[in-house]
Amino acid sequence: MQSVPTILLADDNPDNLEVLSKILETKGYRVRTAKNGRLALNSIQAEIPDLALIDLHMPVMDGYELCKQIKNNSRFKHIPVLFISAIGESFNKVIAFEMGAVDYISKPVDPQEVLARVNTHLKIQRLQQELQHRNQSLEAQVTERTEALQQAHEELKELHKRLQSLDEAKNDFLRLISHELRSPLVGLGIADELLGGHPLSEEDSRSFQNIFWASHQKLLNIVNHATVLTRLNLNELETPSQEQPVQELLEEASESLQPLLNASDVQIQLKGDPGQSLSCNREYGKLVFNALLETAIKFSTSGNPIHVEWQQDPEACTIRIHADGWTVPEQYQEQFFEVLSIHDTLFPGGDLGLGPAVAKQVVQACGGSVEICNRNDQGITFTVTFPQSNEATP
Repeated sequence: MQSVPTILLADDNPDNLEVLSKILETKGYRVRTAKNGRLALNSIQAEIPDLALIDLHMPVMDGYELCKQIKNNSRFKHIPVLFISAIGESFNKVIAFEMGAVDYISKPVDPQEVLARVNTHLKIQRLQQELQHRNQSLEAQVTERTEALQQAHEELKELHKRLQSLDEAKNDFLRLISHELRSPLVGLGIADELLGGHPLSEEDSRSFQNIFWASHQKLLNIVNHATVLTRLNLNELETPSQEQPVQELLEEASESLQPLLNASDVQIQLKGDPGQSLSCNREYGKLVFNALLETAIKFSTSGNPIHVEWQQDPEACTIRIHADGWTVPEQYQEQFFEVLSIHDTLFPGGDLGLGPAVAKQVVQACGGSVEICNRNDQGITFTVTFPQSNEATP
């Protein structure tokens, strides 16, 4: 239901105000009156009317100035202004319209003319407001549709990126597998051929068993590491984290490396508070330390132990793995943890495999970091940092 329109009458003549008020009130309009332009402006500021009928000649502020004040204010400029001018008065219609008036009424007023002009301009104003509301509604709908299209576009871009990631992950997986499988398969083939060819001494038998174990272990690592790398590339490596004792993780990570330690004549020495812990998924923590310890063994020379030390503060747990022996060539240090570095021979024993790349990506997924540096000419040091956060993932 529409509200009753309010008309403001501004005239210094009480008789004119009375006549116009009766004409308008008879037709159901609400009428407010003012005896000069200043009072009329105060009335508008207190409550905005739907239309203003203002006399041209008033004290304090005349009709021209009042119309100018109305049209210069963004709150009031939409109010239709109609001038009232007596026949014979100096009235410049051009100036009135330039100031923003929409019409004028001559005195003495004709009731039918007053009502017709008021009704017309109220209707025009109502139609303009409806048009404005519809335009705003259309603009809102256009904005909403545009945002929906942009969101759909972003979703398509994200889907395209995911499809690209899937394709890249597949290609990387196949490339890595083809490269990594070659060495252990050759080892298994040699062991099988020699074991089946002639009787072996106990020493040779142990040697071939070591070859078989190393090949078997590398095959398991390849599958495990490639799977983890693929899940990392697809953002699917999400498992709850818990506080894990550092020493237990290192000891469990070392168990499967014992044959390699024996063959290399290397030992792992742990130094740290057994009660200190870090926040990570247990299996992935073991995977990280297994990969880094295996790499440290490869860089160690015979008879030199690997020293592992750790310390904990309120913000992080830092583990350092020191290996005495070979160093990393300077040109390869920046790409040491990259997947593509598996093709490069970085130490006399061959390439690195996927271990360093997997270790770094898992640690980064936990919000931590892993770095490598040469210890002058005496070997390398891995520095691994895990943030102390119960919300870390994976």
